[in-house]
Amino acid sequence: MIRGEQYKLQCDIQDVAPVKSLRVKWFKGETLLNLTTFSDTTRSPVNESATLLITANKADDGVQYRCEAELELGPDGPQTPPTVTSKPLDITVHYKPKHSSSVEIISTNSNEVSLDCTVVANPAPTYTWHSKHLLEKKTSSVLPSSTLTPGNYTCTATNYLGKSSKVFIKSSDAHAECPVQFNPPRPVVKYNSPVSVNCSTTVPHDGMGWEKAEGEESIINDRLVTWNVQNLRQWEKDVFCYINYNESQCTLTLPITIYKTPDSVSISTVDHTGPMIRGEHYKLQCDIQDVAPVKSLRVKWFKGETQLNLTTFNDTTKTPVNESATLLITANKADDGVQYRCEAELELGPDGPQTPPTVTSKPLDITVHYKPKHSSSVEIISTNSNEVSLDCTVVANPAPTYTWHSKHLLEKKTSSVLPSSTLTPGNYTCTATNYLGKSSKVFIKSSEITFTVLVAKRDRDGIPFASVPGLKQISTIFNKMKSILLCFLGLFIIGIVLGDSCFLEISPSRVVVKFGDPVSVSCVASRPVRVLGWESIIGASHTQQDLSVQWQVDSLTDWIEEPICYGVFFTAPRQCEEKLNLVLYKQPDSVSIRLNHTSPVVEGRKYQLLCEVQNVAPVQYLVLRWYRGQNEVYNHSFSELSTAIPVQVSSTLLIVPNRADDGAHYRCEAALELGAEGPQPPPRVQSEELSIAVQYPPEFPSPKEEILEISEDGDMRLNCIAVGNPSPVYTWSSSNLQEMVDNQPVLKAASLGAGVYTCTASNILGKKSKQFVIKQKSKGV
Repeated sequence: MIRGEQYKLQCDIQDVAPVKSLRVKWFKGETLLNLTTFSDTTRSPVNESATLLITANKADDGVQYRCEAELELGPDGPQTPPTVTSKPLDITVHYKPKHSSSVEIISTNSNEVSLDCTVVANPAPTYTWHSKHLLEKKTSSVLPSSTLTPGNYTCTATNYLGKSSKVFIKSSDAHAECPVQFNPPRPVVKYNSPVSVNCSTTVPHDGMGWEKAEGEESIINDRLVTWNVQNLRQWEKDVFCYINYNESQCTLTLPITIYKTPDSVSISTVDHTGPMIRGEHYKLQCDIQDVAPVKSLRVKWFKGETQLNLTTFNDTTKTPVNESATLLITANKADDGVQYRCEAELELGPDGPQTPPTVTSKPLDITVHYKPKHSSSVEIISTNSNEVSLDCTVVANPAPTYTWHSKHLLEKKTSSVLPSSTLTPGNYTCTATNYLGKSSKVFIKSSEITFTVLVAKRDRDGIPFASVPGLKQISTIFNKMKSILLCFLGLFIIGIVLGDSCFLEISPSRVVVKFGDPVSVSCVASRPVRVLGWESIIGASHTQQDLSVQWQVDSLTDWIEEPICYGVFFTAPRQCEEKLNLVLYKQPDSVSIRLNHTSPVVEGRKYQLLCEVQNVAPVQYLVLRWYRGQNEVYNHSFSELSTAIPVQVSSTLLIVPNRADDGAHYRCEAALELGAEGPQPPPRVQSEELSIAVQYPPEFPSPKEEILEISEDGDMRLNCIAVGNPSPVYTWSSSNLQEMVDNQPVLKAASLGAGVYTCTASNILGKKSKQFVIKQKSKGV
């Protein structure tokens, strides 16, 4: 990960029930970061996932994240909730070098002190030193002071993310450190507030005082002077204490921090107004107006009372600026009605206020819209249960409208509940609808027959007494129903033998559909069925006559469609369902490649190529391949992700180019590998080719010294042509040259006298020299 960038962690929980009792805890090391709950009322085992947005920082390098899935089953469940923990995820964070100070003064008396340029960075930086006092290249992070002459030495620490320089000043003054002290040593002052600082010394001197842009100086005694300001307003002006000491003057800069709390802190959604839609991504932005210093600013994000994230800044600007921080969220049902807020806090260190100054935004109320979804698609109501209602009520936002359909209804019904006592036996289909979708549920009010067994007395011949009223009619009815009872008994025995098999078959069992294309799937029952149907947002259907039912959509555009075939049978199992394995895919809108770097590419350094894929789904089937020329050099799959909707993803390729790479062409290709049921060959979208221009220092094809013997009429040449990028420039030097020869790679030997000629080829990255020795061939030889 790269410091300062946002990343999404995902915790996948497989086959858990009931999901409404599930709580996912997120840990960083042993610290609990967040808690995710679920409101789904599904009782059967499902696969769920939770996400956590983090902003990588330096302190995260090497830490471990993990998630825990816990079932909170209430007072009647296990008192220690069942918990399953993921394996830890090791985090590596890359960050650029940054020295804590840009200048350090080294005394010539301090020969045991080193010029220590060491700085922490990831990857570890390389070091270069620059000084007119250095006669050779230095690449170590530390130079011993005793080997160096007084002067300035600049060290630069570099990795692929950036660089940081520090100047070491080895002073020729025997008393390089200015012998004054401040009290307080590091004042932290609120803008437009008073400040008072003492500058004192313990050595004899010829005068001391303050160099300041505002305020007054008070001489307390010959070894103490005070700087006083009633209202400190100067941001950029440095304040110095000086002392005339040992026939010279030295100064010491006061390390003062001036801070200003924000004028305002506000939170808003970016490029969006109105309600959010469940499952879609949104960006929240926190705007902080007129705050300083920005490097001390920390922005905390809260959802209710739970802190979600922390944003820090590394800008070294001292004056007030406007800053903003962003947070990516995925709207879900549980977010409806919650409040987000951000807090701007100035962390000013041990010398600042111990309770950091904080300004909080007004809360942002979140409204999430989501479609209706019944927890079950079929419910059987007994005719004996007259007090039971047909309750179609379902939670959705906006609140759904209800419609009822049945041949037994004589008038339109729009309430969510129908009393069972007013209805005749039969099927009643209720549909709850809002603008995001609809959900249907079938209520079956069954006809149950209650048998009353009458025992009649018989005479001694075994014939029933004719005096029993209605006995003859009952005997006739019983005989007629004997065959029906035997049929039901047979079906009951079949149900026992065959157990809990569903007897539903979906064909085809797995369907891969391009976004916007039509789709048709059949569901067949292999035993008598009372109701057979499809539960779906689009194309829901059912039948009471046939053993097959079709799910058909002319143009499939719903990303969260999960069609389910259900059957309600006469015998056990009474209800069962089969879920269609549906894959809805969309090819990327675009695939682009670029160099994640602005300056020229130099041989031997590390660079990142970035490939961005826009609006592709489902991302878990995406394979991104990198090519150099026609050769595949790397591929990146996204199988660990499980988002169904279109997303933007990217992949990076780390390259260390050499001169052979100059002019090389790179490209990336996004392929959706959707399995045997998907298109063959898999859909592919390629980026344009990216041509890499690599800069490198000059190099001679033959660097060895050349000796030429020429005659006066010879046509030999001194060929100094070198290969380099940028193209090298050429200079010649020799005691025999009367005037400067500029930028000529080739000289005619015949026009030159005998001697040694040195040619130097140079560009911005370096230079190389080659010698030519000319010997004059005597005549007649």
